[in-house]
Amino acid sequence: MTAVNHPCIVRCFGMLEPTPGIVLELVECGSLFEIIHKHKDEMYSSYNSRFSWKDRVRYLLDALYGLRAIHNAGMIHGDFKTLNLLVSREGRLKVADFGLSKVLDVFSVIPGTKTITGTPQYMAPEVMQSKPQGLRVDLYSVGVVMWEVLTGTIPWKDMDVVQIIQKVTHHANEVQRP
Repeated sequence: MTAVNHPCIVRCFGMLEPTPGIVLELVECGSLFEIIHKHKDEMYSSYNSRFSWKDRVRYLLDALYGLRAIHNAGMIHGDFKTLNLLVSREGRLKVADFGLSKVLDVFSVIPGTKTITGTPQYMAPEVMQSKPQGLRVDLYSVGVVMWEVLTGTIPWKDMDVVQIIQKVTHHANEVQRP
């Protein structure tokens, strides 16, 4: 990730040796997930009053700018979700956590594997079905992130992994619209 330098991506300063480690930029204000879901159980704190439309749109644009830079570098993020979108003290959003990222030619796909990795609520159908993966797996996750940012809820939040996989792979058109 040291090759991708963009204001909407957490900077990687380098690797540590002999003990493996990565030196990353400090992003002070936590994840977008924490910002969206904090005080969720408090009656007085509705999502709409805590989180302005202007902020929601700004965060989504920053996330998309960061993801575009990743894709332009020939990579798939692979775990694009609000927990991996960090907010700086200046209110800018930065894409983080490239542990599941994959390098590919912009027009190629990565063959499917037998192992499913990622967070089920944000995972594209082709990942769940071990089908070849291209840039569109991140775009599916963008849709889930947009849903979460705009509504304050996560699709499939009350389902287990098996139920989520069934819904996404077999009943995607039955989604309750926000």
